[in-house]
Amino acid sequence: MSTSTEVQTLVLDHVGLLAVYPINDDAIVSYLTPCCRASAKGSGDGVVCRACYVTVDERLGMGWMASDDEAWRSWGKRWLDAEPISNWAMVAKMVGAAKRAAVSA
Repeated sequence: MSTSTEVQTLVLDHVGLLAVYPINDDAIVSYLTPCCRASAKGSGDGVVCRACYVTVDERLGMGWMASDDEAWRSWGKRWLDAEPISNWAMVAKMVGAAKRAAVSA
């Protein structure tokens, strides 16, 4: 895996745009902010856009390693909990596709 900071977007879910950042032999999966499509970080004011420091939804500060199966299960469960039952099959496919794309990035 490359050490570049090239960002690959994965999926738009109920929280925002999920992306993957390759690092060394793994990758970080996290959300991009709606204002700048940058990562978010914690600050004294809550969670802010790393590019412009505007306060953003605290859920955008979530992130995990692409190889972390438990984190993927947790993300998938949060997504399923937010969707009507009729969308669960579609969500399951999107979760699987997002994980495969992140792990192969």
